[in-house]
Amino acid sequence: MLRPFDILNDAPNNSFNRSAKSAAFIRKVEGLIHCVRARLIRALCRFLYNQNLEITMSFFTKSLVLLVIGFFCVLQSVAQDKTDAKVQKQEKLKQGLLQLQRTINEAETKRDFAALDRLLTEDYIFTESNGRISDRKQLYEDIKKSEPSTGETINYDDVKLFSYGDSAVMSYLLVVNVRDKEGKENIYRFRGTVTWVKQQKRWRMAAIHVAHVRT
Repeated sequence: MLRPFDILNDAPNNSFNRSAKSAAFIRKVEGLIHCVRARLIRALCRFLYNQNLEITMSFFTKSLVLLVIGFFCVLQSVAQDKTDAKVQKQEKLKQGLLQLQRTINEAETKRDFAALDRLLTEDYIFTESNGRISDRKQLYEDIKKSEPSTGETINYDDVKLFSYGDSAVMSYLLVVNVRDKEGKENIYRFRGTVTWVKQQKRWRMAAIHVAHVRT
C-alpha cells in the first residue's frame, strides 16, 4: 500500500513514462505517414509511367500504322504505274501494227512488191475464207492477175492484240465497202487473225487467216 509521499515521489517517473509513450506514438505516426507518403509517391510515379507508356505506345502504334499504309500506298502506286505503262505499251503496239496492216493493203493496191517484201516474212502464209492457202509468191501472182479495186474502203473493228515478246497475234473484224460498176455499195465482213513477228527490230506479218462472216 502506497503512502501519500510515495505517490508524490512517483510523480516524476509517471510523467517520464507518459512522455516516452507519447514520443513512441508520435514516431509510429510519423513512420506511418512516411510509409503512406512513400506509397502514394510510388503509386503516382507508376501512374505517370503508365500514362507516358500508353502515350508512347499509342504514338508508336499510330506511326507504325501510318508507315504500313504509306508503304502499301507506294506499292499500289508503283503497281498501278507499271500497269498503266504496260497498257500504254500494248496500245501503242496495237496501233503500230494496225498501221502496218493498212500499209500492206495499200501496197497490194499499188502493186508495190518491194514494200511487201519488207512487210511480209519470206515464209508468209495466207489462209483464205474458202480454205485456200497461199504463200508470198502465190500472193504476188494473185495481185498481178486481179483488177485494181476502185471505191473500196476498209475498216477495222473489235481489234484485240496479244503480245508475246517478239511475236504478237491480232484479231479484228474487217469491214470492206465495195462499189460495183453500177455504183451499188456492197458490204462484206470478215474475221481476221494475224500473226506478227519481230525480225531485225522490225515487225513483219508472218501469217493471216480470214473467215467470211455471214449475216
